[in-house]
Amino acid sequence: MRVYKFRSKKWGLRALEDNELKVSPIEGLNDPFEYLAVNLGNKSVRKFIRERRKFLDNNSGVISFCKRWSNPVIWAHYAEEHQGLALGFDVPDNLLFKMQYSDDRIPFDASSIKDADALKKVMEHLGKTKFKHWEYEEEYRLLFDLNRARKKSPDGELFLQSFEDDLMLKEVILGCRYEGGENLELEKKLIEQGVKITTSRAAFQTFTMTNQSSSKLQKRL
Repeated sequence: MRVYKFRSKKWGLRALEDNELKVSPIEGLNDPFEYLAVNLGNKSVRKFIRERRKFLDNNSGVISFCKRWSNPVIWAHYAEEHQGLALGFDVPDNLLFKMQYSDDRIPFDASSIKDADALKKVMEHLGKTKFKHWEYEEEYRLLFDLNRARKKSPDGELFLQSFEDDLMLKEVILGCRYEGGENLELEKKLIEQGVKITTSRAAFQTFTMTNQSSSKLQKRL
């Protein structure tokens, strides 16, 4: 499946130069309800779920993607107000999980804590459920072992995943307000690797972003 990662210009170029994407621990994600979508009105359930979430935060991380790059709101929120870029990756369908969206918190019977099968289903559901207002992202995720992704970098300890067969860069879409032209060697390298580089623009008849068809208006990396 082709999925898209939106980045600011600085971090998008860094990803392209280093052939790596950042893996985010649970606490590093921008939604405080991550893995907390269950109804936490019961004190014992609240304590248990928070402990499970802490364990996951210490051991698991995710890379979040969007199904498509045409939504202008996503560009505004995650690509520096259209000054950044979107990276298109091919990822095997079986490795991605699709997020679900709900208006209501997930009910949870405290007795399920002692039922291994029921608990597994609830935790899987938790990992895929977000508040309905996030629905515009059409999010898909890759799950990672943080110990595998742990690396040192000039910015300190980060969790990074290299581009590889299961995370194959296929295209780069430059935002309609992107200002570049100083990264032509990188651009040449990407094109030689078969990566398609295009420019986005506001569509003429719908509230969507689309490919810039005019070669004269194509931006340079």
